[in-house]
Amino acid sequence: MPERVLIRAPSHVHLGNFDLNGELGRLFGTIGFALEEPHLQVNVEESNDIIIEGPYRDILHEVVKKCIEIFNIGGLKVKIEKTYKRGVGLGLTTSLVLSVVYAASRIVGEDIDIIQLAPLFGRGLVSALGTYAFKLGGMIIDAGFRIDSFGKVPPLIYRGEIPQKWYFIVAVPKKIPERVVEIKKRESEILKNLPKMSPEVSGRLCRIVLVQLIPSVEEEDIETFGKALTEFSKIAGEYWSPFQEGTYCTREVERGIRIMLEEGCTGAAQSCWGPTFYGVTDSYKTCERVKKRLREELDIEEIYITHVDNTGARIL
Repeated sequence: MPERVLIRAPSHVHLGNFDLNGELGRLFGTIGFALEEPHLQVNVEESNDIIIEGPYRDILHEVVKKCIEIFNIGGLKVKIEKTYKRGVGLGLTTSLVLSVVYAASRIVGEDIDIIQLAPLFGRGLVSALGTYAFKLGGMIIDAGFRIDSFGKVPPLIYRGEIPQKWYFIVAVPKKIPERVVEIKKRESEILKNLPKMSPEVSGRLCRIVLVQLIPSVEEEDIETFGKALTEFSKIAGEYWSPFQEGTYCTREVERGIRIMLEEGCTGAAQSCWGPTFYGVTDSYKTCERVKKRLREELDIEEIYITHVDNTGARIL
């Protein structure tokens, strides 16, 4: 059994939820993509105590305590060697929690299924995107949770590999809008009291998924893929508009998505509550043009030109 485990985990971007109606017995149903960049790198060692080096100690202390209890070990030393911004729609919290849990299991020699353990750490219950992205990578679609048995990870209904010739250009604005900060603080309350999505809207989203998004990945048709990505994000954004500045979380994000489409991306979308947004193209030159305009016209902190991570988390 190893005394130390170094793990690399992908970030992920969210496209949206296709069923917020619930009449068929499930809610949400989430779509998203694991990304090669940015990524998380965490070093976990066996220890006699809880030692945490780096940021996010508020999250990690409780995770390590639970790992000690579940795996019956004396302690863990956790060092974050590479990270990215939290609370911007890139899935850092889920990747961080699952990295520590998975590393701890390897240290004690247990062959765990991270999907089964995730709920014990509060992960994968409403949306399983981050959990499946961690385990499998690729494009992830989960079925949503069963209304009559909440507490289980929603089943995976599609996992596709995105071609490496497709680029994702991911933009993270410098400022996290106060509206987004407040939504994240009240997320549980908001999700419990959502208005019912109309069957027509949910039906349209499901059709986009079934007859455009999935086939376009299977056929490597980036034009249809991009069109479906953009339309899905717009329709989902209109549903969430009471919590946003319109279809997107801010006017800046709306402008950024417009720039991506004007400069040649076949599609663009907001990730989760934002403010991260992203576009897709098969041209690196398009990525360079988009990056240049975003830097010139918007207040952007990070821009990643990357690919979908089709592997998921791995031990280095």
